[in-house]
Amino acid sequence: MDNQSSNNVEIALIQHQLLSCNAEIKIKPSPDMGGNVEFSIGIATPKVPGILKRGDSFTLGIQIDITGKIKDTDDIAFYVTCKMEGLYHIVNCDDKGIPTINGFNLWTLSASQLCHLVAQFATDMVSRMGYKNIIVPAFIPSMVTEQIIPEKKLSKKSKK
Repeated sequence: MDNQSSNNVEIALIQHQLLSCNAEIKIKPSPDMGGNVEFSIGIATPKVPGILKRGDSFTLGIQIDITGKIKDTDDIAFYVTCKMEGLYHIVNCDDKGIPTINGFNLWTLSASQLCHLVAQFATDMVSRMGYKNIIVPAFIPSMVTEQIIPEKKLSKKSKK
């Protein structure tokens, strides 16, 4: 897969999976409609140990939301949200490891490998709805919101 490196850290995206891609059309597109498009990119950061070392893996989630609004109004024409999750492997790093506390740089470095895949799903969905020339902007870490991946709770089966 794709490797990224920064400051002696090399991370590989080794697996990815589309979790969901949902769309809703509020207003059918017309050639003269025009309007504004708003994008939101969020990263769901993992809960991991304070230090990651060479050979460790972690999971990171990305969500892209696209909202199309009618020109000169706040009326929403369409909405698309796509979520994808990637499994990353630390290929190389310093012997001391990589601190993960306040590690937004590590998460954005990793997310940049997965973002273009999520963006492709989202723009394909918008195109299939009939809206053209919608392109997700380049991944810029300062424009990304960080979220914590919630812990998955095991469901308890009731005893009969």
